[in-house]
Amino acid sequence: MKKSLLKLALGVVAFAFGFSAVAQTYTFTNCGATGRYGPTQTQVNATYTGSNTLAGDVTINTQGIQEWTVPVTGNYSIEAIGAEGGDSTNSPDTYPGKGAIMKGEFNLTQGTVLKILVGQRGGDAAVPVSPCTAHQDRAGGGGGGSFVTDTSNTPLIVAGGGNGDNWGDWNTSGPGALITNTGTGGGTSTTGRAGGGGGLIGDGQDYNNNDEGGHSFINGGEGGNRNECNKGDGGFGGGGGARYEGGGGGGYTGGSIVPSNQYNNTYPTFGAGSYNNGMNQVNLADTNSGHGEVIIEFIPVVSIDENIESMGVNIYPNPTNNIINISLDNFSANTKLTLTSIDGKVVYQQNNISKNIASVDLSNNSKGIYFLKVEANNQYKVYKVIKE
Repeated sequence: MKKSLLKLALGVVAFAFGFSAVAQTYTFTNCGATGRYGPTQTQVNATYTGSNTLAGDVTINTQGIQEWTVPVTGNYSIEAIGAEGGDSTNSPDTYPGKGAIMKGEFNLTQGTVLKILVGQRGGDAAVPVSPCTAHQDRAGGGGGGSFVTDTSNTPLIVAGGGNGDNWGDWNTSGPGALITNTGTGGGTSTTGRAGGGGGLIGDGQDYNNNDEGGHSFINGGEGGNRNECNKGDGGFGGGGGARYEGGGGGGYTGGSIVPSNQYNNTYPTFGAGSYNNGMNQVNLADTNSGHGEVIIEFIPVVSIDENIESMGVNIYPNPTNNIINISLDNFSANTKLTLTSIDGKVVYQQNNISKNIASVDLSNNSKGIYFLKVEANNQYKVYKVIKE
């Protein structure tokens, strides 16, 4: 598959030096898809193109679920952002629930395939227009959750989507997504009139046997069907379809439907649940407006072993405008120097050096970051060199 220069550099530098030193960010979006169904391969290809770091590297086997292969072994931060619920459009002083933001750090292995579902905003309700003859009271669909799992559907991180906005007589907004969860099941609709949100494993409960409940992640993540023609559909990612109360948000646990006509009450615990199996977590409930996202960032490591024995290396001046000098306090006849650019090109190499100082002229090389590898007696250390 076609790779960007910087993506290729990750593999080249990692292979050559046994470490990775290039930060890289991969941003997964809804690729222009809206409503109940996620993006197709055509939409993905049209979105991740040119210099985009995902160009040519995302495959759709189940519509909407983006499959991506980890390019380099190492530490990554993953941020999952759930989608907002849909608006009722006849309740000007209340709002849909917002999506959660979940972030953690994970050690990923090169070649591992991740399944990524980006939640889509719940559908807005609309004034009934002929031939729609439904009652004018209406609610918004639930927002889709954003999921990252392995190919066995084992979750790494999940951010719930917000519940939809309720119909016009309500004085309180739809529940936002939570950073906690109560399991992998779908949301219920036993007390309200809308479809529950889909969970990781369980589908949301239908309101009226019309497929209003959002589908679970393992069942494809399709949003729930609106109960009537002017209500809001659930967003892709398990959002529930609406009738008079807002649809439940999709998530690790699906959002449940608030009780009918309890106009002045808030039900924060009815929001969709989230999940985070990473280290160094940052988790925010009821935060995101609009569609969801998943952002994966490679965390560079400067050297493979910070405890390696010092070889008495001094590099000066660093940063440099042209010439760098490399002095070695403890050099031996088998000392080897290799200077490599960020795209993996060897710009200087000297084997079996015969003196304790070497000079490298970078005047004809581009500005940027270079990596100097010093090897001797089966030991090595890597240093960063900057040309300004």
